[in-house]
Amino acid sequence: MKKVIIDTNFLLIPEKFHIDIFYEISLLVPGCEFTVMDGTFRELEGIKKDRNAANIALKILEKFKDKYTVYESNKDKNYRTVDEEILDVAKDSSFIVCTDDKDLKRKLKERDVGTITLKHKSRIDFG
Repeated sequence: MKKVIIDTNFLLIPEKFHIDIFYEISLLVPGCEFTVMDGTFRELEGIKKDRNAANIALKILEKFKDKYTVYESNKDKNYRTVDEEILDVAKDSSFIVCTDDKDLKRKLKERDVGTITLKHKSRIDFG
């Protein structure tokens, strides 16, 4: 079973581009297991005052909390960013990461980890 990690910036897509990311990802990767990093919640909380998309993302996560598991950070590793944490967790081809972060996508490709990304501001697909 593929494990799909959803990056913070990907959770902003529903409000900005009116795409149901959970549904669309399920079409691309049937039967996948969704994961959201606990740091993603902190990032969204940190930007919610400035961005309506972050508020919407938090509401979506609350509404669909039965569809994903939260990955609890390894406190001993002292990650500086959620991206570092994702890179540490998604180590092989059993993972797919949903992100629009170009640097993160490049690093994941180097590790042979698949990505799903926004295409043409209208759909999501494998990166």
